[in-house]
Amino acid sequence: GRALGKFRNKELLSRALAFAISKDVRFQNTLGIIVSVWGNPAGRHLAWEFVKSNWKVFQKRYAGSHYFTKVFGPAGEFTTKKDARDIEKFIKNHPMPEVQRTIAQSLEQIYANEAWLTRDRKSLELMLKNW
Repeated sequence: GRALGKFRNKELLSRALAFAISKDVRFQNTLGIIVSVWGNPAGRHLAWEFVKSNWKVFQKRYAGSHYFTKVFGPAGEFTTKKDARDIEKFIKNHPMPEVQRTIAQSLEQIYANEAWLTRDRKSLELMLKNW
């Protein structure tokens, strides 16, 4: 399942996301596919938009279980305040207590990522350019 999230092609990543919630995928494997796409820089925003647009499906399947915390782990790989604010706004309007701690950790990581990139972007670009 995790290999489905490794494509660079956004159309294939979108198809992998749709497949993840199909009747052809076992309940416990769905989130692994979504996490795989979300962990891929080419699929990160696709996965987040997919989670938001299918929120009711995820709530119905995973509310009250520890499974759903897995989906928000990769959110910590976002790097902008805009992404963090989008997550905060969505969760405020769609509370799910069992993921609050994971979301808080992901948001903390996003803000740290943004601060790091803001501080070190020029030196990173120079280093990579000379590599």
